[in-house]
Amino acid sequence: MHQRTRTTIWGAFVPLVVACGGYPELPTQAEPCAEWKQPGLYEFEVDHDGKTRKALVYVPRTEGPRDLVVALHGGSSSADDFREVSRFDLLAASDNTVTIFPQGRKALFWRVWNAGDCCGNIDEEHRDSDDVGYLDKLVTQISPQVCGDRVVGVGFSNGGMMAARWGCEGTTPDAIVSAAGPLLRNQCVGDPIPFRHYHGLSDSIVPFEGGDAPRGRNTWPPSIKGVEMYKERNQCTDDAAEEFRFGAMTCQRYQCEASTELCTIEAWQHAWPGGKNAGRLESNATTEVIDFLNDHVAPSEAPAPATTERE
Repeated sequence: MHQRTRTTIWGAFVPLVVACGGYPELPTQAEPCAEWKQPGLYEFEVDHDGKTRKALVYVPRTEGPRDLVVALHGGSSSADDFREVSRFDLLAASDNTVTIFPQGRKALFWRVWNAGDCCGNIDEEHRDSDDVGYLDKLVTQISPQVCGDRVVGVGFSNGGMMAARWGCEGTTPDAIVSAAGPLLRNQCVGDPIPFRHYHGLSDSIVPFEGGDAPRGRNTWPPSIKGVEMYKERNQCTDDAAEEFRFGAMTCQRYQCEASTELCTIEAWQHAWPGGKNAGRLESNATTEVIDFLNDHVAPSEAPAPATTERE
């Protein structure tokens, strides 16, 4: 298990908010691996695919290198909504992570991700939006600015679908965690990559077994289909999976070159299984995402953090 020392700096969680009610631009620090001088919540913009795309970025006061948690909101939600529900930024200091909340493209009344058959093709303007390229570019540009190290992509619902696709087609994630968002693509190739999928067995919006969405907008594949594709990519054997139970949650870990896991939750509906909702479970997907990264992806041999003189 790879585990860094966690430094608790709860007092650092004070978002910097400008007078207009928005967030300031992510600053350039002369020594990005040194202690971050102004911890807080920032806005970051990337020009990609003919559009200016935005993300919220929370940087703690800690020294680098810092891991990157790229957290993708669900359809009809937003970066700020998922920040409040998931609460990844509340753990940024103790886990020494930079939390990035990208914003999906607005289509009609929705903010969505092009995860395949859903949902970036909701109208002609957004058809075939290159969200994989956007996420890779976002990470590539932010990482040196914040002394980034490992990258875990995580998402819920349409964001979970997008995270699963990003893991199959992207170049920057080191691990993927999806929740209530099955893989919608028919191919997932490349080197083995740690993958975990959460799904509530009472989810009527994106049913675990697949089927029609409410009002017939989409037909979902069974979640096990995407898990099986990751199992093939991760060179899993036919040996029986290890099984772990945490109250209503049952997790199966398959025997693979890279950890591949499926966690199902009895009586759980369409909700992120952690953060603000953690009190309803005996586990917390928000904290487990960081543990999953630490357990299955070794830190890079990054240079020692820069230091600054103190009076």
